Amino acid sequence: MKKKIKKISIYPTGMCHGDLTLSNMILKKDKIYLIDFLQTYNDSILQDLSKVYQEFILGWSSRQLSEQEKLRAQIISKKLINKKFFNFFPKEILKHLHFETLMTLFRIFPYVKKDDKITIKWLKNSVNSILKVEGLNKSIKQSKKI
Repeated sequence: MKKKIKKISIYPTGMCHGDLTLSNMILKKDKIYLIDFLQTYNDSILQDLSKVYQEFILGWSSRQLSEQEKLRAQIISKKLINKKFFNFFPKEILKHLHFETLMTLFRIFPYVKKDDKITIKWLKNSVNSILKVEGLNKSIKQSKKI
């Protein structure tokens, strides 16, 4: 898979799961089983990769856990997929992945209740994290000054 992704110039399309979160995975020994294929659709592989990034790097499912449960989820997440997983992607694909992840995050905003401070904080931190990785947070701050 790593070799194929490095050669990608046009992003392939195919069946996407659409909701790759820990709640849709069963972990058994060293295997991961995906469940809940009701929302599958034909689209870019970046759709599913952005959900993997959202889940394993940004911690979507663990955002409402207690500190102890969150630590356990982070250990499991790091064992399955960590930031190094994304290091083999060419920079151009990473830019597209970060953009797709931002779009995924922005799709969540309309559904968040105003009193859900945990999810609002998580969304803001996640967006800022991606903007920082891409070096966009400085240009946004500068444009606000103007």
